[in-house]
Formats: sequence, structure tokens, C-alpha cells
Amino acid sequence: MNPYKVLNLLCDMAKIEASDADDYLPLCLVCIKKIMKMIPNNADRNDERLVYVSAALANYHLTLMRHMNGDCPESIEVGDVRVNTDNNKICESAKKLYEEALSCITDLVPDRSFYFRGV
Repeated sequence: MNPYKVLNLLCDMAKIEASDADDYLPLCLVCIKKIMKMIPNNADRNDERLVYVSAALANYHLTLMRHMNGDCPESIEVGDVRVNTDNNKICESAKKLYEEALSCITDLVPDRSFYFRGV
């Protein structure tokens, strides 16, 4: 998988300026490795859905990091207008996006659920 495709998609998702994009390449590489561990070796590693899932995971991690670092203001005030944001909802939305992206590759990810049945 091309990490720069993941990076470009992350920039679109997270509204990252092109001049700052390279700063996020290590995050993309980590997320790519995590997704690649989930799929079997015989799966098509050039499947475009993997790019989408990797970028969505990177976006989720970036959103959490921004939230933890306080980079997402609770409110913005310009003159008489004040806009409040709910950072928890922003994090939940990023998580939902990742989960939806992950659901797109269920055919590539083996079922690792555990089923215990008494005799």
C-alpha cells in the first residue's frame, strides 16, 4: 500500500494543510501496519479500501491527540457570535468513521471472535 495515498486522504479528512502533511506520515505508517496485521497474508494488499481504513484510523488517532492536547477549543468567539463545540462528539464521529471504514473490509479480515460452548 502506498503510504502517500493514506497521507493524502488523511489530509482531506482532517483538513491538514499540504505544507504540514509530511509531519503526519509517521502516524500513517503506524496505522497502515496495524491494518496490515489484521488481514491475512494472501489478501490483496493493494486494495483501495485498505487506504481508506488506514486513513480513517489515522484520523481517529489524530482527533484523539488533538483533543488530549487541547488543540480543539471548547468555543470560538468572534464579536457577538460565540460557537460552542463538543469535542467528545468530534471524537465519537472520528471513531464512527473508522468503524464504518473497517466494516468495508470485513471480507478481508478473518473472524477472530471466540465462541465457547458447553458440552
